[in-house]
Amino acid sequence: PGTGSIELPDTLRGLVAARLDGLEPDERRVLDDCAVLGRRGPVSAIEVMAHKRLGIEDVAPVLSALVAKELLVLKGRGSRATWAFRSDVVREVAYGTLTKADRARSHHGIAMWIEAHEDTGRDDMVDRITHHYARAAQLVAEVGAVPGVPADVADVACAWVERAAVRAEQGDFPIVAERLYSEGLRLLGGHLGSRHRRFLTGRARTLSEQRELAPARSDAVAAVDEARAHDDAPDLGAALLVLADVEQKEGAWDASEATLAEAAELFASLGDASGQAEVQRRRGFGALFRHDYGTAERLLEDALARFEALEDRRGVAWALQNLAWCAFYTGRSDDAEVRLRRSADTFAEIGDKGGLGWALGLLAWTRYHQGYAVEAGEMAENVLDEVRRRGDKWALGMMLVLLGSVRLWTGRGSDAITSLEEARALFTAIDDEFGGVQATATLGRALVAQGRIDEGLDLLAGPAASSAESAAHPDERASAFTALVRLGALVHLGDVERSARLLEELGTAQQEMPSSDLIVGDTERTVATGLHLLHSGDAAAAVAALEPLRQWIAPRVNPNVSSATALAHVAAGDVEAALLAAGEVEEHRGATYLDRVLAGVARGLALERRGESAAAGATFDQVRAAADATDDRVTRALSACADAIAASARGEADAAERRCEADRQLAELGLEETGWRRAFAMALGLSPAA
Repeated sequence: PGTGSIELPDTLRGLVAARLDGLEPDERRVLDDCAVLGRRGPVSAIEVMAHKRLGIEDVAPVLSALVAKELLVLKGRGSRATWAFRSDVVREVAYGTLTKADRARSHHGIAMWIEAHEDTGRDDMVDRITHHYARAAQLVAEVGAVPGVPADVADVACAWVERAAVRAEQGDFPIVAERLYSEGLRLLGGHLGSRHRRFLTGRARTLSEQRELAPARSDAVAAVDEARAHDDAPDLGAALLVLADVEQKEGAWDASEATLAEAAELFASLGDASGQAEVQRRRGFGALFRHDYGTAERLLEDALARFEALEDRRGVAWALQNLAWCAFYTGRSDDAEVRLRRSADTFAEIGDKGGLGWALGLLAWTRYHQGYAVEAGEMAENVLDEVRRRGDKWALGMMLVLLGSVRLWTGRGSDAITSLEEARALFTAIDDEFGGVQATATLGRALVAQGRIDEGLDLLAGPAASSAESAAHPDERASAFTALVRLGALVHLGDVERSARLLEELGTAQQEMPSSDLIVGDTERTVATGLHLLHSGDAAAAVAALEPLRQWIAPRVNPNVSSATALAHVAAGDVEAALLAAGEVEEHRGATYLDRVLAGVARGLALERRGESAAAGATFDQVRAAADATDDRVTRALSACADAIAASARGEADAAERRCEADRQLAELGLEETGWRRAFAMALGLSPAA
């Protein structure tokens, strides 16, 4: 209400206006007050307005007359009774026929009455008071002084706008907060001062949350410049923090560091311990996204200690969430979970829905990496609606990537593609490289599994970068991640030639086991290397690449590592070691369908090699059924190939028919020369050439 007008045909507007002109005076005055209140409201509000403003002691007969004339609708009884316009057109015409001065007086009177008689701690009351004061101030600005409306109405309105905007931010409604800050700036009419700077900073902050980085930067820079010009250190510190946040989201790491350094010096001079703690947290967050995990952990631990000393629970919750992110990236998922649950509990206790959403979103990713894919998918689904409501495009994109990943590795690739395409479009729209790489790489992997191989590999065709170089350059790190996913796809296809080239570009060589925790991607790189060696015909080298990692992880189990190691062992002739590694996968809750299929193939080949043909045949029946239950065409073809080779080795009557079917599936995918043929043959004791 009051933000615009409905474009009505003049004839319709005239007919409605003529009908309203025919009302009794009290009926018209009550209807006008209803129009100022809005489309609907409590009867008690009209009763008070009729008594205070119009001198009508009993408004019930008037309301009944308006109902009989089909202008209003009444619902409920007693204190719960409400009224509503039967038609928005009637409300628009009634409001439009009031003079601006009358509207201003009515809006101001309503705001004052609500402020004096209602619970102003309730969000809905804050919103209603803000709306009416703001509308009154706008009308006074248009027509000049209005008798009955104080001259300081704009100041009062701005105070309520600021209160409502802060509450909207705390409730994690950045779109609403942005609109309110914009409203406040309009009411100020270019008048500079601390409130103007706060409105600019607030709008920049909410725009940044929505990843509207260009206008966010413009507002933040304007707030910084204005604070400097007026030598206002507190406002300058707040604006610098927002500018640093925008710069981090833009990937301008050096600029962000410089901005935070200035903010740190400023807060130190002011003795602002809270500001200093926030600077440390933001520095740690920047180091985290630059993949400088040691520095990130040190800075974030310092920030956490500072917030705890200040008893700043919101600061503590955010520091814990950021520390959990650091633990997640360095492979310490259990540590990440502990921190995230504490962070989520704190956000919930203080009513910070936005922070809670971020904590639960990362917890969903953590549970996914811990092997709880179904739970992670359910958590992602639950968070999605809340993230969409908030308008946080980045968080929405990351939840869609998680949902796509869960669907991909539970064998629902076509559903995964739908989520990942939406995520990719979102990250493209906000020009975010980090999220875009995650979405694009996972989408490419899903397309390959679906048999759209060229399309998927094209998405994964980004340049490679060595891990040594990428640590200091996020863009190169992103390229390395894409290359690693491409390597996994090529190994899945058994493409020996292209896998070899990519491994050479990546500079991957067999390395000693790390002295500390594995970084995300370490196991995937080693597994891809081991399987490539297996496809190339060197089973011993494959075992040498994979078994040390499997032992280093123990007593924990990584199903990806164990399934690949099982295949390497059976190809090298160590049947018992192969069965042991395959068994680890079968018992692990976090195994993907691909882990289980490959482990099943290893088990079937090992049993065949040990002479247990009946058990081997039963195992391959289970493997084929598991593969066929997914929509992964590549894995279905590979399981058929392994089954056909084993059937031929044990002399099954329909072996030739199985071989023809497997060859057909592989040919449809262009995988006639897949290295998996060699790996499966070696596992049965045949030479690589065979």
